[in-house]
Amino acid sequence: MILSFFPGTTGEKFQVQQAEMSETVLTGDTLTLSCTVSDSLPKGPVLWFKGNGPNRKLIYDFQKGLFPRIKRIGDTTKAGNTDFSIRISGITLDDAGTYYCMKFQKGKPDKEYLSGQGTEVSVHGEYDLIHPLVSGIISLIMSSIHSTTARCHV
Repeated sequence: MILSFFPGTTGEKFQVQQAEMSETVLTGDTLTLSCTVSDSLPKGPVLWFKGNGPNRKLIYDFQKGLFPRIKRIGDTTKAGNTDFSIRISGITLDDAGTYYCMKFQKGKPDKEYLSGQGTEVSVHGEYDLIHPLVSGIISLIMSSIHSTTARCHV
């Protein structure tokens, strides 16, 4: 899905595109979230948020950096860059949610200009995807392995 906006009187269509509508990952995996904007104008930052509305959480700011688990993919230092994709490593269950790539228009303060449609991320633990019966059998085997008694005759 592409969301667009017709800015000012230029008649040009500005777009923020998030390629994935949803992603499913396992804990410990690395997640790639894609975002491209159709133009570097209007001037202003592109930010990534988890959630939307007043309780959303900033997860990446391309200008400020300091997000240890998140790396940018595109070269945002290059003039005319339109790729604002990110990679999140060491996924945990807390990373589940909807992520939004958002373009802001420079100002005092910067104001929201246009957001992508969001990418809904589902996170499963390593054993969440195993059928419950198989999971029960694995648990039974593991408990019998741990409860074996060693005997030694001298």
